[in-house]
Amino acid sequence: MQRSTLRLLGAYALSVFAISACASPGTPKDQEHSVALWKSMQGYQDWAQFEDFEGIVDGDSVHGDYVKVWVNDVGAADPANLPHGTIIVKEGYDDEAGTDLNAITVMHRIEGYHPEKGDWYYVRYAKDGKASDSGQVGFCIKCHDNVDDYVYFND
Repeated sequence: MQRSTLRLLGAYALSVFAISACASPGTPKDQEHSVALWKSMQGYQDWAQFEDFEGIVDGDSVHGDYVKVWVNDVGAADPANLPHGTIIVKEGYDDEAGTDLNAITVMHRIEGYHPEKGDWYYVRYAKDGKASDSGQVGFCIKCHDNVDDYVYFND
């Protein structure tokens, strides 16, 4: 192989390693929860949507250029306080039509899970439901830590 090809392959391998190193699969318990949560969320597109997040809306975050957001019955019953048991599902899209789904991110409020950070469990799923990040995901916490209740639309 030519030297430039080897350098290119080496750079590619390094970038794949760097990206995978940023993944936060969570503890084995977090990983188990992500599987159970995915199963329990089936049909979430029939859940309620928050008043300012009906349909597809502009998304100015890592979630996508456009997003759709749903909340389960527990959270919909008290959206100002979002009690334990709340599940928020956000689909991120690259297009305004909502056809190019890039990820499904979820916040699940579990009593006693992580009291210092509002008891929120975070998970990021691919389209097929496979979780790449789950639990006390650092980059989720870092962003959501900027608001009092860890949920942007309540501030």
